[in-house]
Amino acid sequence: MGTLDSWRRIFETADRDRSGKLSVPEVIASIRTLGFALPEDTMVTMMMSYDDDRSGQLTYDEFIRLLAELSALTAQFRRFDTRSDGTATIRYADFLSLVFSTKA
Repeated sequence: MGTLDSWRRIFETADRDRSGKLSVPEVIASIRTLGFALPEDTMVTMMMSYDDDRSGQLTYDEFIRLLAELSALTAQFRRFDTRSDGTATIRYADFLSLVFSTKA
């Protein structure tokens, strides 16, 4: 099973009411299912940045875009997290390169 298929299944499982949208708690649970141990306020901020219509819910496409960027940023961050403990010392220029490399 590929990444996109996995994410689709996570979305479908979380979308219990079959509305085609995920609420804040559903998005948080989905992100945690993927193994991300992030503070709830961080996950809400991420979610809201992808909530294009400001409905407080994510459509499938919005959810996939969020996970794609989260995965890309995580992969880039791991290059600097030399102890694999979720921390990194990074120069500003490297930080900008990290963020903008995910936009390409």
